[in-house]
This record gives sequence, C-alpha cells and structure tokens, in this order.
Amino acid sequence: MKKTIIAGFFILMIGILFTGYGYMKKGANPLYIDDWKPKVLTKVASKKVLSKNVSFKKINIKDTTDDIVITRGSHYQVSYQGIKGFQPSVSLSNGSLNIRQKKSLNNLISISNINEGGQKVIITIPKTVTLQDISANVTEGDMDIQNIKTQKIEVKSIDGDISIINMTADSLKIYNENGDIEIGAQSKITEGSFSLVNGDLTAHESSFSNANMTNSYGDIELLNSTVNGGQVKLTEGDFEGKKLGVTGKFSVTNRDGDNTISLSNSSNIGYLMSTSDGDNTLFGKDVGSQVTEKTNLVNQIELTNESGDNEIN
Repeated sequence: MKKTIIAGFFILMIGILFTGYGYMKKGANPLYIDDWKPKVLTKVASKKVLSKNVSFKKINIKDTTDDIVITRGSHYQVSYQGIKGFQPSVSLSNGSLNIRQKKSLNNLISISNINEGGQKVIITIPKTVTLQDISANVTEGDMDIQNIKTQKIEVKSIDGDISIINMTADSLKIYNENGDIEIGAQSKITEGSFSLVNGDLTAHESSFSNANMTNSYGDIELLNSTVNGGQVKLTEGDFEGKKLGVTGKFSVTNRDGDNTISLSNSSNIGYLMSTSDGDNTLFGKDVGSQVTEKTNLVNQIELTNESGDNEIN
C-alpha cells in the first residue's frame, strides 16, 4: 500500500511538471491543486457585479485571499474581479453587507501563478452615505479604503498592506501582522488604534485625536499631520514627525531607534526628552541625556528612548 501511494504521488508530480511546461508553452490551460485534487482552470479571470442598488449601513468581511477596495461612487454596488471559481459569497441582512470567501485556498498549489495579480472585491457606496460600521478580517490580500465616512472601523490583516485615503472615522482599530499601513489625503481619525507587528506606518496630511500607534518591527512617520494627544510606541524602528502640529500631551516611546520631530508651530509647547543610550537635541542644541522645559503648559511632547537619539526642531 505504501509503495502504491509513493508511486501515485511520483506520477502526479510528473504530471504537474509536464502540464506546467505545456502551459508555459501555450499548449495547455493552467493546472492547480485545490484541496489536494488536481484541477484545470478553464477561465483565468472574470468581472462580475455581485450586488447593485441595494443599500447597507454596515460592512462585514471575512476573506482569505481577495484584495478589498471600499470607495465612493454614484450608487451602491459590489463587484468582483478575479478567478471565477474563487468568487466570494455576498449577502445582505439587517442593513449589513456580508462578504465571505466561499472556499479556502489554503491547500491551493498553482504552477502557473493563477493567484498572482489577485482577486479583488470592490465595494462602492454613494457619496452622501456615512457608514455605521466596517469590520474586516483579511488573511492574505491588500485593503484600500477611499473617501469613506464611518462611525466605526475595525480591520485585522494577517498578510497584506492597508491604505486609507480621505477617511473620517469616529472610532478606529487596525491590526496588521505583516504589511504596511498608509494613511493620507485629509483623513480624520478620532479614538484610533494602530498596531503593526512587521511593517511601516506612514500618514500624510491627516489628523489624529487620542490615537495610539504601536509597531514591533518597523517605522512610524507622520508627515504634514496633526495630533491631539495620543502616544506612539516602537520596539525596533524610527519615528519621524515632519511638519507636525501638536496639541495636548503627545508621547513617543522607543526601545531601539531614533525619534525625530520637526514642528509646524513650536510656540506654547513643553518638552520632556530622555534617552539611556543616545543624544537629545532641542532646536539644534545638545541638551544631555534628559531635559524638561515648559512642562506646565497644556501642550506637551514627551520623547523617551532606550537606545537611540531624540531630536526636536
């Protein structure tokens, strides 16, 4: 029995190799293994409208491989672009749009990169609509949110990048295990939480109120942005605030990396800087391992470092 299994596996591998060679030579359709069964892909990609002109206030996504795009348009619509056999299911109940991956791709083995370029789900909502809630759990794929207003958003991504452009959110929680987070174009985040394990967080021209940002392995950059309170924590990476506006108490704690801030307005701000192994520089002057200045003011910047430099300009 054991010999039969080994022989069958060997024959299967040879078949896959020859099929792959034939496909590369335009002589065969792509072959893939789904749930350990060999299958031939007869149609590589398709574009399909899954839902149209049906309103919803909430979005709930549980997806394994698709890229997700949420954007504004003239009407409600959900469309899919990708391999026909892996089209996710779409349902609406109690004002909630529910998107689920129909079948797992965990056991899919492709010799022709049929998954390269990715499947994509595009969710469009009218310009005047403010969503109540966006909840997304994405295993492998990028997420792109453009020009959206929502009361609440919570995203968990295992392997992919997250892009947020011109979004207004009253409550936000984003976790990304392996990938970058980019925020830009006048996004306004209140009570936000960003957590990264391995990736960079970059924000452009955005505002944050009481936001907490943590990163284990990667950098955090706030460019031409404003913060009202909040804190940043890094384990191994650099923090940069360029042309940063600060109100309230804003703190940065770093274990291994540099903290650098250039202020858009330095008046009426107090400072506290300390480092165990590095330099503190305040407006071009070396101020030793620890400095406090104007700590009675309402607006405060606190930079704490274990191994790295602190600089405020």
